[in-house]
Amino acid sequence: MLLNLLLNIPISTWAITAAITILVIILKRRYVSPISDIPGPLLASFSTLWQVYHLIKGHTEEEMIKLHKKMGSLVRVGINEVSVSHPDAVELILCADLDKGRWYGVFCFPDFNHINLMSELNHGRHLQKSRNVATGYAASKINGSERYVDAILEELESQFDRLSTSNSPIELDRWFNFFAFDVVGEVTFSKAFGFVETGTDIRNAIANTRALALYLAIMGHYVWLHNLTLGHPFLSRIGLQPSSHIFDTCLAAIDARKHNPEVRNDMMEQWLSARRKYPDLMEESEVFGAAVANIGAGADTTSATLQALFYYLLRNSKYLKKVRDEIEAVLGRGPYESVVSFEDASKLSYLQAY
Repeated sequence: MLLNLLLNIPISTWAITAAITILVIILKRRYVSPISDIPGPLLASFSTLWQVYHLIKGHTEEEMIKLHKKMGSLVRVGINEVSVSHPDAVELILCADLDKGRWYGVFCFPDFNHINLMSELNHGRHLQKSRNVATGYAASKINGSERYVDAILEELESQFDRLSTSNSPIELDRWFNFFAFDVVGEVTFSKAFGFVETGTDIRNAIANTRALALYLAIMGHYVWLHNLTLGHPFLSRIGLQPSSHIFDTCLAAIDARKHNPEVRNDMMEQWLSARRKYPDLMEESEVFGAAVANIGAGADTTSATLQALFYYLLRNSKYLKKVRDEIEAVLGRGPYESVVSFEDASKLSYLQAY
């Protein structure tokens, strides 16, 4: 009876009801929210579409800078989200005992049943997971991989020497991507991906990582949709997980450790050691999650830093000369003789400041 009654309601009535409901939601989000007095783009105040649009468009950071210059230190960029640009707010926000936003829930891997450091929202549990992986980031442990990183750097120099004879432009951004991924792979689990050696993006791994990053950035606003699709446990149970050279190398590295106790004391060994010591506090999926997050976040930032450094130095010959002069003055040698050690590089105050 109720079904018949609903079916007899005119479509126009349904349309009007839907329109009124949407209007009420928009007005409530825009004007009744606790942050309604903070300026920002109109669309951003009641919809996630503003952020999604700029994610797809690219250069969100430039848009944020424009908004802060126009509207001040506080800008409303989401339904319940505020972008803060004030030095006094940094410590206040980062040191507060706050849970992380729901956006981070999309980083569960292989599905939403496996929560890692990136996807853990609860502040207390996040602290515990941070402690689980903290030993891997100790400078003394990372420095143990320096000679292996030097070998990758020497391979990069060799590639540049080869390319310099062709009289063609060298795509530094591409090569710095290769270098960064190889270095982070070497430091994380003692295995470079082979990008520098081959001079290619093996199986389009880096390109696919970029696409995956965009997917995750967008799905962070719709975690429920991700959990119903790629993040659903059913897919991991039947073995349908993201597959690429990077993912496969991470999985192979973890699997190899189970059968080979004679390994370098790298970051992964530190994490596996923590898991063996505290099995109730750290799952194997957390080790994999830490490795993938390390590569995804570490390689991109390293590559971006190298690209920016060389971009500005090559465009400013005066500063490039100062860097070269400092290397010769402090290290007592020309800049092309050998790979500079981390210890020696720490003495280059101008380069460090640059």
